[in-house]
Amino acid sequence: MERAREKGEGEKRGRRKESKTNKEEENRRDKERGEEKERGVREKRRDRGSKREKERGKERKGRGKRKKDRKGRKRRERKERKEGNRGFSGGQKAGGGVQVYKNPGESEREHTSSSARSNSSQQQQLTTSSELNNKMSATDMNMMSRIVFYEDRNFMGRSWECSGDCADMSSYLSRCHSCRVERGCFMVYDRTNFMGNQYFMRRGEYSDYMSMMGMSDCIRSCRMIPMHRGSYRMRIYERENFGGQMYELMDDCDNIMDRYRMNSCMSCNVMDGHWLMYEHPHYRGRMMYMRPGEYRNFMNMGWSGGMRFMSMRRIMDSYY
Repeated sequence: MERAREKGEGEKRGRRKESKTNKEEENRRDKERGEEKERGVREKRRDRGSKREKERGKERKGRGKRKKDRKGRKRRERKERKEGNRGFSGGQKAGGGVQVYKNPGESEREHTSSSARSNSSQQQQLTTSSELNNKMSATDMNMMSRIVFYEDRNFMGRSWECSGDCADMSSYLSRCHSCRVERGCFMVYDRTNFMGNQYFMRRGEYSDYMSMMGMSDCIRSCRMIPMHRGSYRMRIYERENFGGQMYELMDDCDNIMDRYRMNSCMSCNVMDGHWLMYEHPHYRGRMMYMRPGEYRNFMNMGWSGGMRFMSMRRIMDSYY
């Protein structure tokens, strides 16, 4: 009996010891699983942090590039201004008169007349130089007009620079979501070959032009608008093929109904200057760029039949 009792107690102790060992093993496994989970969380956090750091690096790089572009642009402008003023400053230095004194009365009269001649000479040189600079600036502005297109918003991604007309941009950029007009004025179109909706862009930065200007599609073509100095003249007609009432414009008109009692403008003849025509009064709605020429209707420019305009505005040299 005693042996049987001892044997039963030994089996009980063995089972207790085995259950204790199993519990310790389970606790160890749970601890290892918890450590693995914590390591995974730490690695994910580290990956997210590195990704965020990369994005910050890209943003810093983009800001640095834009800052460098601005500095280069300012440097070029200072150089152009210096070269434009060089001729006038040289003329000023060469314009001084020589004073000759004979006696007190004559010397005073000589000095006065010499000063008057010098002042009139300087004024004449200033007028001639400013006129020359104005003439040169118009032609130089047309030659130096420049717009830069970027693939992504905020001037990111690949870029392409244009200084004139481009009927199809797809061969240079697959898409365009931001642009910067560095000099001059441009008209951009949401279809190739200068068709579709048109948008006027003057000097400035357009980090997200689609939301800024309400465009529903990317830019597909662009046209440089030459600077014009001089008179502006355009004849507008009530109906197509120069039919109906006709009026001649030489300045802006925000509402042809109020000014001329015309219901619409469906054809026009631009004789001088460059104009923007708008679908609604007060320069609202869709717009169209008009350069000198005859426009019997607007269907061949990618607009629907019966398209009419209600307000017109000149593209002045102050826009440049």
